[in-house]
Amino acid sequence: MFLFLFGYGTRFKEGGPGENRTCPRCAKTSTWLRLRRFTEVTFFFVPVLRFNRTELEACPVCGEAHELPRPEKPSPWGLRQVGGMSGRSA
Repeated sequence: MFLFLFGYGTRFKEGGPGENRTCPRCAKTSTWLRLRRFTEVTFFFVPVLRFNRTELEACPVCGEAHELPRPEKPSPWGLRQVGGMSGRSA
């Protein structure tokens, strides 16, 4: 008989201080917290796979969070993709 322990869930990691903002929910001005949110699969409590990674900034007073825009990744070929499918003309 074998026993396998798998886990699956969303986790958060602190990324340090964010920007100084006024919260639209509680109207308090404070330094927001920068967070990383990701979904993780574990095997025997060891992380095996991480996906759906996003960065957030959250209000430390009420917990209101806003997703930050992702930085644009450079193309592996050193070219910028301009609209359409893979930038090829028809």
